[in-house]
Amino acid sequence: MLLWLNTKDWQIMRRFSRCVLRKQIKLKLIEADQTEIDILKVKVAELEEEKARRDEQNKYLELKNKELEATKAVKEHELYMMNKVLENMLGKPMEPRFEEIEVKEVRAKR
Repeated sequence: MLLWLNTKDWQIMRRFSRCVLRKQIKLKLIEADQTEIDILKVKVAELEEEKARRDEQNKYLELKNKELEATKAVKEHELYMMNKVLENMLGKPMEPRFEEIEVKEVRAKR
């Protein structure tokens, strides 16, 4: 049995077919976009983990730096105090005394 469709029916069938094709194309585009979104979510999560790791490392390094600065300050203070003790023992400030020793060494070499 053959069905004969009039022109209007053919136009409706074409529109319907086009709509179905457009829908399929849009669904594929949506699926591709969703895949890209999922990939980007994974990348964001990885970057956030990396940032958290670096933040922790920075905190550790800041604490280590403060510790080293404190140690340096203690050593500088000890050196200052030792210089003061030597100055009191020698009766002169250290700088002129070192210059005298250097001059003597240079004269001795000549």
